[in-house]
Amino acid sequence: MATDREQTNARLADRLARRLAQRRAASTVFRRATKVVAVLSLTVLVLMGIIFVWRGSTALVSLAPDNLVLLARAFGGSIKVVGTATSVAVPIGFGAGLFFAESASRRRWVASLQFWAEAMIGVPAVVVGLGVIAMMAHGSERCSWLLNSSALALLLMPVVAHATFRGLQSTTPAVREAALALGSHPWRTLLHVCVRADAWGMLAAGLLAMAAVCGDIAPWLITQAKAETFSNPTLHVLAFDTLNASVHGGADSHASRGDSSLVWASAWILAWCCWTVAGVGRYLESKVR
Repeated sequence: MATDREQTNARLADRLARRLAQRRAASTVFRRATKVVAVLSLTVLVLMGIIFVWRGSTALVSLAPDNLVLLARAFGGSIKVVGTATSVAVPIGFGAGLFFAESASRRRWVASLQFWAEAMIGVPAVVVGLGVIAMMAHGSERCSWLLNSSALALLLMPVVAHATFRGLQSTTPAVREAALALGSHPWRTLLHVCVRADAWGMLAAGLLAMAAVCGDIAPWLITQAKAETFSNPTLHVLAFDTLNASVHGGADSHASRGDSSLVWASAWILAWCCWTVAGVGRYLESKVR
């Protein structure tokens, strides 16, 4: 009897040992495979980054004076569009986030409005650009920067509102309850306690959102196509239009003078602007954590 039990235990132990060895072998294989994939991906990204920085910097140095002037105008146009969109989207998105944080838990229609606002984050930029053109179809042919700013503002507002709402929700409940227990009004508690507690986190989220949205070329190209003239060029449209003219030919005011150096220089400046804004956002986010 004891011998049969010992044999059964030995078989079970041997089976468990084999299964454990198989699991360890599979874990080792998958771990090494993920390391190889990660190294290959990082290698490709690093090589692409080095090539991009080298080509962009050399192209910027070798530009002709007239192309430098055109590039400076495009950079100013991009700053104008982004500044207008940010000045409109940030206050509205911040106010919407405050309203959602204060009223979404008590009013059902506010919760529904918040759901649709967050769903707007997933709307493709192409759809937003087409919607802006449809809504502003008349009187904007010579004001392309207004179309671009409107499209970017519509993309930024739900992201800023979501970041504000999540930042306020992450505030420790004990802090809010302590302020309310001392007799503070709910709105005063929200503005002077919760917002101050997570101000840097909301700022970091807003900067990351702005870098991601401004790097999207779809709304810039679609809204620029509505304009009759190219009086307000931007870096996105300048790079795309110059590349399109060099491939298919054309007699645009800037494309006929442009070459691959102008494309690389425009993309290089645009990428560095987005990287700088995203880097500042990541730094602020790490300081909050």
